Amino acid sequence: MKKVIALTMLLAMAGFLSPAAADTWTQTSRTDFEANTSTHMELSNIQGSATIDKDPYIIDTFESGVGSWTTSGTGASLASTTDCMQGTQAMRFYNLGNFYQANRAGLSADTSVYTSISFWAKEVNPVDYIRTYLYGSTGTRQYPNQALGSSWTHYNLASTSIGTATSYRLQCHYGTGEIFMDDLKLEKANYVLSATMTSTEIDNMGGASWDTLNYTATTPVGSGFSVDIEGHNGTAWVDIGTYGNGADLSGISVSTYGKIRLEGNFTSTDGSATAQLDNWSVDYTVPEPATMALLMLGLPLALRRRKK
Repeated sequence: MKKVIALTMLLAMAGFLSPAAADTWTQTSRTDFEANTSTHMELSNIQGSATIDKDPYIIDTFESGVGSWTTSGTGASLASTTDCMQGTQAMRFYNLGNFYQANRAGLSADTSVYTSISFWAKEVNPVDYIRTYLYGSTGTRQYPNQALGSSWTHYNLASTSIGTATSYRLQCHYGTGEIFMDDLKLEKANYVLSATMTSTEIDNMGGASWDTLNYTATTPVGSGFSVDIEGHNGTAWVDIGTYGNGADLSGISVSTYGKIRLEGNFTSTDGSATAQLDNWSVDYTVPEPATMALLMLGLPLALRRRKK
């Protein structure tokens, strides 16, 4: 038995075995951030970034299909597609010709305070450009012509305000094409004053320690960002404290909190600016299984030799 323990110690000293190994939980992409729970957050970058939303009025997320839409133009068709930027579905508008239209009636919100329209879109088969309109009680709001690219891109088009909008129209010009659209909404000029995003849980699987919090965030004048850490004590999630970038987490007990999660707090002083979170991560240490496995294999062998 002494020989087995001595051999294990020698291997560890030589670097072949380690009692623990470093691991990292991280979120860097839009898909990562979408798995979180958030309030008043805008995820407007394919590479991954989170900002405060502009208190949107949702026209359509297309999660319930395209049954609220109609078309004009011979052969123009609408369908759902799973090629989307949020949720599980987007709108597919195809068999398009010059001035073909998709129309969405039944809007009822007072849109006089909304100054822009935003959406994700891409061109599958070429169209020259798209044009969008809102029809309201005091007139028509037309948004600038917008050419589309072949990959999903987020567009935000500004225009003057009108009264209560009752319908929306998407118009395609010049070309026999096909476009996809997702997450169509109106936006106010200013950001909401606060927003939160809570990460998925981080489980160190009975590890040795929580180590470091890291994040990349931009905070223009008039904005703020902070991270609170919550831990699960086996019964409920409890607030542990506020931690800055590069913070040492070794004071968080792994025996008390085997799981933690991050809560990002975004603030805007007057709605004119927003912080932006590009990524965040947690480093932690977990037991190295190889050391334990060799000890478990060596112990029976040593005991057998001792009996002889």
